[in-house]
Amino acid sequence: MLFAYEGPAGELAPIRRALAAVTDPLEGTHLLQRRAVRHASLRDGRARVVLELAPGMLRQLLVEDLEAELFDHLQGRWRIEVVVIEPPRAAARRRAAPA
Repeated sequence: MLFAYEGPAGELAPIRRALAAVTDPLEGTHLLQRRAVRHASLRDGRARVVLELAPGMLRQLLVEDLEAELFDHLQGRWRIEVVVIEPPRAAARRRAAPA
């Protein structure tokens, strides 16, 4: 598996399908191919996915697309939460940049 998962085994397949449906239009790769997914969990009525994405103009588009795909693939049974963290190199560059 490419990412950590916590939740009902039967819900993993729809999550993977949702992740594979979100494609970066510049790279032509989906979130699983990019290895952008760090963790997914289904708990307490909430579907939470943690993505590692560098800052950029497409990040919000990818998040919104994933939220919609998760809602559709999970048939609206879970509240959707997508959390974005920055790759270590991008975060270090942002901290080192002059203010």
